[in-house]
Amino acid sequence: MSSNKLMYIVLLSLILFACSNKKEEKSENNLNNANIPGISAALNNPDSLKKYLHAALSAPSMFTYPGKFDEDSVTHEYAAGTEISTKKESGIKFSLLKPDKDKLIISYQSRLLKGSFTKSAQRIVRPKGFTYDMIYYSSLNYFMGAKFGEIFTYLIDFKNKEIYYSHLFTTDGNSFSIFLSENVKDKSIKDYLLTPFQKDFSSALIVKKDVDLDNL
Repeated sequence: MSSNKLMYIVLLSLILFACSNKKEEKSENNLNNANIPGISAALNNPDSLKKYLHAALSAPSMFTYPGKFDEDSVTHEYAAGTEISTKKESGIKFSLLKPDKDKLIISYQSRLLKGSFTKSAQRIVRPKGFTYDMIYYSSLNYFMGAKFGEIFTYLIDFKNKEIYYSHLFTTDGNSFSIFLSENVKDKSIKDYLLTPFQKDFSSALIVKKDVDLDNL
């Protein structure tokens, strides 16, 4: 084999290897950073934003709220909720997306939480004493039955990556218990999580141990 032919083969191999690496890198960026062009236009069109978030989150976005979820933020960020329902797992996730040039980057995503966005309530809130927004979620009566039942309530604090949690449950349809997560220290957070339960279930008792009704 001539030296020129050998050099050509080596050069061609290097080019193909470099192209392969670029394709893998581009694929990884699209998955992790939602690197989709044209976000400026998408933000002004609900349908375009929905499609954009579907690609970014790899799942349909059940809601999207613009807000100030970090007190240091100078631009709107976007909170989104997605629901997962497969044979292996089911539940909901909350994500925070931040604008970065012409794309949105997923800066935080919660763990999989118990709940559903079917017949639920969620809204953007700012508890008293806080200088940034949070997402409030309640499953309402979706998981309530005649005997066994439960309601999940969350406050998603994107800034501190905290999930404040309350769980109302019953195993007989008559007596009700409320569990508060241990990270609930602030009074305004506690009020957000407890007040709806105390209005509708005035006899409910606050307990120190949570219960998983699925494993009773």
